[in-house]
Amino acid sequence: MADDDVGAPAAVVSGDLTCSPCVEESPQDAQVEGVPATTAVQSVDEAAKWKERSGRLGNAVNQQKARIQELEESDTRLKRLLNLAKRSIESKDASIESLKQQVVELKAAAAKQGRPKDPRRILHKVKHVTHAGQTTLWCLVEYTSDDDDESRPPECGWLPFQHEADLLEYVRRPSGEPVRVPDLSLPPSDVLQMVPYCSYISFFVPHVHISFRICTKTHLDT
Repeated sequence: MADDDVGAPAAVVSGDLTCSPCVEESPQDAQVEGVPATTAVQSVDEAAKWKERSGRLGNAVNQQKARIQELEESDTRLKRLLNLAKRSIESKDASIESLKQQVVELKAAAAKQGRPKDPRRILHKVKHVTHAGQTTLWCLVEYTSDDDDESRPPECGWLPFQHEADLLEYVRRPSGEPVRVPDLSLPPSDVLQMVPYCSYISFFVPHVHISFRICTKTHLDT
């Protein structure tokens, strides 16, 4: 057993173990869980850079969100303007169609007025002689109408004719039943001349009638 102690350290370690003063290591010499110090520093730098990049990326994302919101608001405004423009165009189209319809109706009315009117009947025929001896036949004509409204009075008008043949040609123009031409009516001057005579007749006829009745009764009584 004595031989086993040969070569043992001369210094005997006492039972009271004391540590020698710890020497503070520099960051370059420090190790983190077995990682070299340079690697730890690089990791810290990379973490800082990553954080910085993350911040920039977050700002970029926020800017993109703001830009998207602006675009959405602009798109909403454009859609509103398009709807207003669409309604305006539809309103103008309706106005244009209404104006076109009015133009068609006006053209039809103008064509109808420009078309010769067909006579339905001749109401009166009057001969007028001027001081120069020129004779004119004036006829009061009732025209045909395409209007089905019977409550409206028929359209009438006076037409002059230089000769009887012109009047006969006029009444033969429309198709259908022939138009009868009445006899001559008295002109206003002749009517004025006949007023006193008519007054005399209207006064004399009742007396003649009474005298006739009296004579008839007397004859029957005898």
